[in-house]
Amino acid sequence: MGFLMIASAVISAAGAMAAAKAQSNAAEYQAKVAQQNAQVAEQKKQMELSAGSDQAAKAAMQERAQMGSIKAAQAARGVDVNSGSALDVQTGEAQVSMMDQLAIQSDTNKKAWGQDIAATSYQNQSKLYGMEAENSMIVGGLKAGGSLMSGANSLDQNYGYFS
Repeated sequence: MGFLMIASAVISAAGAMAAAKAQSNAAEYQAKVAQQNAQVAEQKKQMELSAGSDQAAKAAMQERAQMGSIKAAQAARGVDVNSGSALDVQTGEAQVSMMDQLAIQSDTNKKAWGQDIAATSYQNQSKLYGMEAENSMIVGGLKAGGSLMSGANSLDQNYGYFS
């Protein structure tokens, strides 16, 4: 009967260690997935910044084309393009264009910031999973030790092995 108590304690201890290892492996896997997600978010951030820069450049080119059309139309009507209301129209168009470019930049920065937050969140999640992987092995060791000690205690109480 004492052999069964010892075997049961050893099997419980081995089961605790196996469960701890499985939990540790799962947490390590989750940490790697979270780290990859952080990298993807960082790549998305860079793509957002690049797309925003391209969009702003395109808007600036369109503004220059629009300004050229305005000046050409004013000049074709015999208007002095460098003074008076003609200059006011050009100034107003330039201001609208600047507001459009600022809106594009603001939208781009918001999107990039969102990806930055996501990347940071994933990095933090990865660190937590890493700590979980470490701690699950410690807990598994403690459970295994507890199982062995419980088995030894049962042997002592039933058979007086350690008295």
